[in-house]
Amino acid sequence: MKTIIIGAGRGKRLEHLTNTEPKTFTRVHNKRILDWILEAHQAKELRDIVFIGGYLIDVVRKQYPYFTFRHNTNWENNNILKSLFYAINDMGDGFICSYSDILYKPEIVKKLLASPADITIAVDTDWRARYVHRSLHPSIDAEKVTADGELITTLSRTIPDDLATGEFIGLAKFSRAGAKIFKEYFCNLPKNFQFEKNIPLNRAYLLHYLNYLVQQGVKINFVTTHGDYIEIDTLEDYAYAQKFWKPASQLFPASVVGSLPRPQFVQDVILNEGDPFSPILDKAVAYAIALQEQAGLDVISDGEWRRKSYVGVIANIASGFKHYFNSSDGRSWHTVEEKLVYDKPGFFAREAKFLKLHTIKKIKVCLPSPYLLGQRLWDEKKSIKAYPTREAFVEALIPILRNEIILLREAGANIVQIDDPHICLFVDKELRTQFSDPKKELNYACQVVNEVVKGIDGIETALHLCRRNKGRQGWIGKGGYEAIISAISAIDVDQFVLEYSIPVAGDFSALKNLPEKFKVGLGCVECRFEHIDTPEEIVTRVEKALQYVAPNRIILNPDCGFAPGSQANVPLDEAYLKLKNEVGAGKILRKKYS
Repeated sequence: MKTIIIGAGRGKRLEHLTNTEPKTFTRVHNKRILDWILEAHQAKELRDIVFIGGYLIDVVRKQYPYFTFRHNTNWENNNILKSLFYAINDMGDGFICSYSDILYKPEIVKKLLASPADITIAVDTDWRARYVHRSLHPSIDAEKVTADGELITTLSRTIPDDLATGEFIGLAKFSRAGAKIFKEYFCNLPKNFQFEKNIPLNRAYLLHYLNYLVQQGVKINFVTTHGDYIEIDTLEDYAYAQKFWKPASQLFPASVVGSLPRPQFVQDVILNEGDPFSPILDKAVAYAIALQEQAGLDVISDGEWRRKSYVGVIANIASGFKHYFNSSDGRSWHTVEEKLVYDKPGFFAREAKFLKLHTIKKIKVCLPSPYLLGQRLWDEKKSIKAYPTREAFVEALIPILRNEIILLREAGANIVQIDDPHICLFVDKELRTQFSDPKKELNYACQVVNEVVKGIDGIETALHLCRRNKGRQGWIGKGGYEAIISAISAIDVDQFVLEYSIPVAGDFSALKNLPEKFKVGLGCVECRFEHIDTPEEIVTRVEKALQYVAPNRIILNPDCGFAPGSQANVPLDEAYLKLKNEVGAGKILRKKYS
């Protein structure tokens, strides 16, 4: 069944917000209205999208090339009803139509799909609560309905508030038979036809036509939502949505940590291609996206296939590094040897923009932490002329990484993850002895991460802490998180991405000391070795964590990325099966704990 989104108008009452972007691009909680709509429909496997555009239609085309587009070339002179019928040829097999300036949840889409009626509309029964806050769009403008049993009897703005069953939210479903009725009545209307109050066809709303169908004896059913709906027509509505819209929260969402294994052809491209955004890498990354979508993940990355190294990627945004390459084993690394020049900003944001163009899933982009970079890229012999101390180099990195996060937010990324296995190595008693004052060093490592992320809103922040992933060779650090829980709790992130599938990870009880404000990206899928965890094995691990962490705080993850180095030799199909089973575990857990 197609989804037809009506988005031709400009939305002048949103003023400056629609000067350079369509109304449906207005962001609520850093997410376009259009993406909220797509998320509600994709949750019910509705992926065939027809977009009716007019004002700035090419902006939408560029960002959503997989849509089918219908161009309302006369958008300045017609209204929603005429605009909808630009997609008349897309209606034949049945369809759902949606206004493009509304927020709603997947649950109301589910109700529409479940309705056996030929024509069903969605109605908000808690509509009056919203209109308390709408002085610029008062209840006399509400698209009110009355009903008798399961059938709509009237749709009109003139219905007295106290007699209204609810408000039509701009969302409706038509079966194949319903679509035939919908089209035939419209095509038989004379060109000079007028609805109530002498409203001509070209100025009519969908509301007017639906009411006309009821008057002709067509049965229109309805399903309800009690709230969980907001129309954004004015700046006042926009402010209300920012304050009161609460995204649907799904328990146990499935995510990837970051990297995916690189097939040999991708390794060849990474080594030989100078441009990380070349057409061939674009095609490869599109495949990585498709793999994660097919696995069923809720949060995806680009597999980090554009990066030669998850640490050396810093050289893609700043100069001052010298690159070294070992041709015998394919290892690649950088050393800082000159003062940093932040001359190539936006690499990570460009990764995010490509993701946004090719998926409507939540997207995650990973950055190395300044402490990690200090540990790996500062050399006491080669770096000392540029930065006399490791700490001086780390301090120079902080504003660069901080700005990259801001650019990621502007590009529409949902989650930015800071990677720092070196912080996690403080769980290991033996490795802590490398420092004269390990507690001071740990606090410093946490402090510099905090300086990168603190106070940045509009994007979810995460910190990934693993014991260093050596692929088939295992890990480096061993020990439980209780050794670092107190220190990391001072970091201003939203989520900690932790590993719990390996035997040296310690006891889950450490999680009880993590403040409740933090989400837990729970490493419950083993990513290093050949064994593929079954959904049931994954569930068992998660249920150990549930003894200490509430279900609504847990995100399912592999322990780490699947490619700790660009040449990591892990089959891509192995990673796919592991991620697929992670998704399967989430389904089992939701059924049990929802």
